[in-house]
Amino acid sequence: MKRAVFWAIVLLLPVVLLEVACYFITAHYRYDFFSYEQEFFDDVAQVEFDTFVHSRFFDPHLAWNNPVAPTKVFRKNCIGESIEYNYRDGSRLTPGPTKGQEVVALFGESYTQGEEVGDAFTISAVLSNQYGTPTINYGVNAYDPLQAAGKFKASLPGIPGVRTAVLLVMHENIWRVVNSFKPVYFPAKNEFYFGLKPYVKGTTIVPLSYPKDFPDFLREARARFRADYWAKPPRRFPYSVSLIKALRSHSFRSRVWTRLRGPFVHEYQVNAETRSALATALDEFVAVADSAKIRPVVVFIPRFRKSYGVSRPFVQAMNQKWGREIAHEFVDDEMDWTRYKLSERRDYCHPSPYGYGRIALFIRNVLGDDVATPRPSPR
Repeated sequence: MKRAVFWAIVLLLPVVLLEVACYFITAHYRYDFFSYEQEFFDDVAQVEFDTFVHSRFFDPHLAWNNPVAPTKVFRKNCIGESIEYNYRDGSRLTPGPTKGQEVVALFGESYTQGEEVGDAFTISAVLSNQYGTPTINYGVNAYDPLQAAGKFKASLPGIPGVRTAVLLVMHENIWRVVNSFKPVYFPAKNEFYFGLKPYVKGTTIVPLSYPKDFPDFLREARARFRADYWAKPPRRFPYSVSLIKALRSHSFRSRVWTRLRGPFVHEYQVNAETRSALATALDEFVAVADSAKIRPVVVFIPRFRKSYGVSRPFVQAMNQKWGREIAHEFVDDEMDWTRYKLSERRDYCHPSPYGYGRIALFIRNVLGDDVATPRPSPR
C-alpha cells in the first residue's frame, strides 16, 4: 500500500507542479491571452446600453457613426490638449468648403477623421484649403473598411457633386475587418463598449441589425465573445488546458508573428483569412463607387514607421484583380518620422498636423487634376 502511495505521489507531483506553474503563467498574462467575457458581463449595465442606443452616435447598421444633427464635442488628445470636434450630417466639418461644393469624399477611421487635431488640421482640411480640392470628411473613429463602405453607400444621396471617393486604410484595419464585437478586440471600457459591428467571415459579409432590447444584446454579445476571429479562451482550471487553448488562438499567433516578422506583415502577406476578408470589404467599397459612377481610390497608410510599406504586395494583388489602379501604398521618401505622430513616446498617438499634411499631399498627388470640377448632379 505504501509503495502504491509513493508511486502515485511520484507520478502526480509533476502534474501538480505543471498545473501550479500554469496557474501563475495564466494569471500573469490574464488580459493578454484570455477572454474578457466575464468581466464584461459583470460590469455591463442596461442604463448605459439604453443611453448608447438613444445617442446621436448610434447607428443600427454600422453600430456607431458621426452625428447627423450639429454636434460639438471636446476630447483631450494624447499630449493633453483639448481638441474641438464639430459634426453635422454624419461628417466632421471641414473649414472652407460650403455644403455641396465638395468634389472628394473621404471615408475611413480615426486617421481619416483627424483624431487628436483640430478641424483645420485634418486631411480633409488640408486638401480643401491648401490644395484647392473641396473635400468632405466622413471618417469615423474605430471604423474598419467594411463599415466605411457601408457609410459610403448610405451617404450617396447627400454628395451629388462628389467625383472621387477615397477610402483610407490604416494598416491595422486588416485586424479590425474580421472583428465582430469591439470589446473582444479591445478589452477596455470606452465609447465602443457596445460595439457589435458588421464584419467579414471568410469572404462573406455579415451585416448588422443592432438589437434594441438589452437581453437580445446580451445574447448576441455572448455569442460573439466566443465565435469572434480574435476570441480568446476563458481562464479556468485546469490551467494547463486553458494555456494550450490560448496558445492556439488567432490572437496569440498574431502576437508571435508580429514579434518575428514585424507588425501586420503576416496578415498582409501570408494569412489567407485576413487578406480575403479585407479584399471582400474593399470590393464592396469599389462596387458602391462603380454603381454611383464615382471614381474609387484606396490609400493604405502606416500607423507608425515600422509598418511603412507593409501592404505593398497586397495593394499590387488587388490592382491586378481589379484590372485598374485603385489601391495605393503611401510612399513618402521625405517624411520626417520623428514628426509623424503627436508624440513618439505614446504608441496610441495619432498623426500630428505635420503627419496629416504629408498624407494629404500624397492623396492629392494620387488624385491628380481630375478632381478640379464637381461631377454633374443627376437631373
